[in-house]
Amino acid sequence: MGSWIDRLAENIILTSPDGTKFTAFWRKSNRKSEKTLGVFKFPGYTGAKIQDLLVGATQIEMSIFFDGEDNDIDAASFFAARKEKGEWTIYHPVHGSVSWYLVSMEEVTDPTDSGNVTEIKTVWLDADADDLPQTDIEITLLLKSQAEQVRYAVYYQVGNVADTSLLAKIAAFVSKVKSAVSMAKAAFEFITNLDEIVKAEINSIISAVTSTVASFASGIIGTLTSQLQSVIALPMSIVSDVIGVVSAVDSVIDFVTDFFDDDDEVTVNTACVQEAVAATGLSAIADVIANNDLSSRDEAIYLIDEVTEFWNTIVTQLDDNQTAIAASDEVVNEGLAQTGFVSMSETYNDMVYLVTLIQAALLSRAFDLAASKTITLRKHRAPIEIALTEDVELDDLIDTNGLKGKDILLLSPGTEVTIYG
Repeated sequence: MGSWIDRLAENIILTSPDGTKFTAFWRKSNRKSEKTLGVFKFPGYTGAKIQDLLVGATQIEMSIFFDGEDNDIDAASFFAARKEKGEWTIYHPVHGSVSWYLVSMEEVTDPTDSGNVTEIKTVWLDADADDLPQTDIEITLLLKSQAEQVRYAVYYQVGNVADTSLLAKIAAFVSKVKSAVSMAKAAFEFITNLDEIVKAEINSIISAVTSTVASFASGIIGTLTSQLQSVIALPMSIVSDVIGVVSAVDSVIDFVTDFFDDDDEVTVNTACVQEAVAATGLSAIADVIANNDLSSRDEAIYLIDEVTEFWNTIVTQLDDNQTAIAASDEVVNEGLAQTGFVSMSETYNDMVYLVTLIQAALLSRAFDLAASKTITLRKHRAPIEIALTEDVELDDLIDTNGLKGKDILLLSPGTEVTIYG
């Protein structure tokens, strides 16, 4: 391959987003890339929790030069190309073929001292990103995989953080899990009642949890965490059009929120159970969205808002737990301030990514879904006439609005009718 001298190209070639090619001289370039780090500081703790979120975009600064009798014309054409939108394709003398985004240009015009040369100082960004999912199928597969990762991460975190030093503390963990599975059973009964096999499996798991007695037995924390996750996730695996995505997602959000509202004293172990419930609930929502179709663009937009608000609720609750534990007797008297509970220590990054994928999946589908409108009838109208007027299928109109009996033939004034199309 020779030395660096042999590998060094004479000129730099820059092709604008619209395809205009520029050849120029190049002097030097500076590349700068920074790591993205999440720094979390918690009450009662010295230092900080650091999460490595990998690297951001790389910034490149370089000057290029147009020379010769037409250098001013060439430089002006190049400067005008700054308005074009998109990536530039560049053959760099050192880095070879690259694709960069233009950030800024600064033209240096100095005909007195260097009339035969025009310098343009440029700043670029190299996204340097891994291949991102583009299609709905790619996003859905990634969504399913990340939902599993979140469940694993919180299982791992609870196993590492839960306090098993005293039988009373194990008993508090057991009691909190029992409360969670009881609430989950009630919240998701309208779904599990539709599948006798899943219903029987969930009842069996709940029975096992209910009969658990606090002990120092190896694996008790892991077993209970896994059972809790199953009681939350299994009902969501059988959601279908009969239930509907919105109803299923709302039921998960309501369950987790109600569980947060429990008035129990916050301890390390009760906080662990809350995190398991929150993370598993979020992953269950991801499963529902990945496995089921939406009926309208309005549903997608509604779910984006709901998931965003739900994530904010989770973060607020778990931050409050952190503050409460840091100020509690458990920490102050037992010296846990340096070695104890840190909220979302193993799950935050995975959960943020899962929320991002949920929103990406919903946005991806929203563009392909029909928008809806609701009309209020001012006079008697037949559904078949509405379907013909609005150019929609009669069966879809009937199903969407839940029309039955005489309403299928004639609707009364004041009736609200929702139309997709």
